[in-house]
This record gives sequence, C-alpha cells and structure tokens, in this order.
Amino acid sequence: METDTPLTTSDDAKCVDIQLRVETIQILTDAYQSLEQTLWRFRTLKLQKNQSDTTASSRRNWKLPSRINSKKGNSRSDGFISPQKVAKKQKILQNYTLGATAPVNISNKLQSIAGSAALPTQDDTAVPVVRPKIAPIHLKFTKNYNLILQEIARIFPKSSSKYSGEYLKIFTSSPDEHRELTKFLQEKGEQYFALEPVTKRPQKVVMKGLPIETDIEEIKKDLTDRGFSVIKEPN
Repeated sequence: METDTPLTTSDDAKCVDIQLRVETIQILTDAYQSLEQTLWRFRTLKLQKNQSDTTASSRRNWKLPSRINSKKGNSRSDGFISPQKVAKKQKILQNYTLGATAPVNISNKLQSIAGSAALPTQDDTAVPVVRPKIAPIHLKFTKNYNLILQEIARIFPKSSSKYSGEYLKIFTSSPDEHRELTKFLQEKGEQYFALEPVTKRPQKVVMKGLPIETDIEEIKKDLTDRGFSVIKEPN
C-alpha cells in the first residue's frame, strides 16, 4: 500500500513563495485597473474644464459695440450750440368769421375698411414636434472599455458618452441607433443595462372608492375591451 511522501521544508517554502507571487500579481492588477479608471476620469474632467474655460474666455473677449453719438457736433466757428429739443409745431386754426360755427367732419374714418370682405388668413405654420427623450445605455467598466468605446465611436459616430460612477452613459441620437447599439453590446458580451422608453413601460393604475364586493374579473374584462392589457393583478 502506497503512502504519500510528506512535503519537505523546501517544498513548503516554494508553495509560500508561489502564493505570495499570486497575491502580489492580484494586487498589482487591481491597482492598475484603479489607476486606469482614475486617469480616464482625470482626462474627462480636464476636457470639460478646457471647454468651460474656452467659453468663459470668449465671453470676456466679447465687447459691446461702441455707442453711437446721436448728438450733432457743433460745426459753427462762433461757438453757437443749436438746441437739442425741437419746438412742438403749433396747430394753426382756420380763421373763421366771428360768430360762425366751425364745420363738423361727418366722414366715416372706417369707411376704407368697412367694405373689405377680406378675412384674416389662418397661420398654417407647422408646429414643431417635440422628439421623445431617449434613455441612455449604461455600460459597465471593463479592462477593454477603451477599445469598446473606440469601436462604438467608429460604428455610431452620432453617439456620445459620459462618465457616471461605475458606468459609462452612452447617449444615442435616435431609437433605431439605440436598438442597434444594444444589439452590438449583446454580441460583444458586454455588461450593460438600458431603461425602457416611457411609452413602453407598464402603467400602474390605482382605483379608489370601489365597493368591496367588486369583481376583479369584470374590471379586467372592461380594461381589455378598451384596449389595455393587464399584466399583473392586485393580491
């Protein structure tokens, strides 16, 4: 019957050395990932600061146009300054004969528009349609997040990203681009989550003031007849 040979002191030392090396490699790997995330955050903050500094600098350099002096200059050599206020023109009354009654104007001032049959035209200017807000895609940080972002920027040039905690918020320009991007992330096996649009989320309806003996099946049937689908019933 065979027996296991006990480990010698040198074998124990080798095992301890290998274990220390594995722990050291793990610590260095975690430190590298933390340093990489810190550098990415620093670059993002620096880019935002440069943009804000550029905007503030352009605002400081913008000057108001010089005020135009509307006053007329004194072109006379004798020092005479013409008055700025113009005297109000006096109304001259007709010289009627004493005791005579002044004629009364009986003409209709609105005669020019009284016979006009033109009706005000309706403004047919199209009202701009408010585009629905598209929820961002939250991509989790991984070791190859930089390569994924480069590929996303190449395939979806209209998209943009923003750092948010442990995730990257990716904003798309249209619902179609949102679907294509989520499909791309699924094919790559990346960890992400995206909220459903408000129009597709289930609505919670609370009915108050109903009698206790109200039949729930009748309410469900009524809602179904009106085009609503009941996903979950109250307990």
